[in-house]
Amino acid sequence: MADGFIARVLGRVFPRKGSGMAPPPPAVGADAFLHDLATSLPDYLRWEWDGQHDGVVAILEIAVADQLLAILTQRLGKSWDRGSIRQAPDAVRGAPADFGGLRSGQRIFASGLADEVLLLGLWWPWGHGGTVSIRFVPYAPGADEAGLTAARDALRNAFGLT
Repeated sequence: MADGFIARVLGRVFPRKGSGMAPPPPAVGADAFLHDLATSLPDYLRWEWDGQHDGVVAILEIAVADQLLAILTQRLGKSWDRGSIRQAPDAVRGAPADFGGLRSGQRIFASGLADEVLLLGLWWPWGHGGTVSIRFVPYAPGADEAGLTAARDALRNAFGLT
């Protein structure tokens, strides 16, 4: 992908400059962006393919959640919770409905990935309070399947699940 491609995509998805929306990732291709994300995450996370949501998932103890949240914020930028999702860009605002809703304590991170495809980070604390799952899912409502398939393949490769 050409330099600046992701920045152009984000310009369409997150059009309001200075509004606190997610900052663009480095102007690199999707493969490099995903590889950088995967290698920035702690080694103790065990990633698996989540066939239900077509993404990767890891489960962690709540005791290390702050460390991971800091990394996600640095790599993906802005996140939205149940109270702030109404201020999210349109492409992100509709996502909770596709993942069972957004409950208390849950967060959605989003970053541009490829043409019309976002990478969502889904932060889902479990009901008992001791465990959190984090998912990374390519998301593109209304986009063609080829773009999503390519993004899923890149995600699998980046997280070593090929």
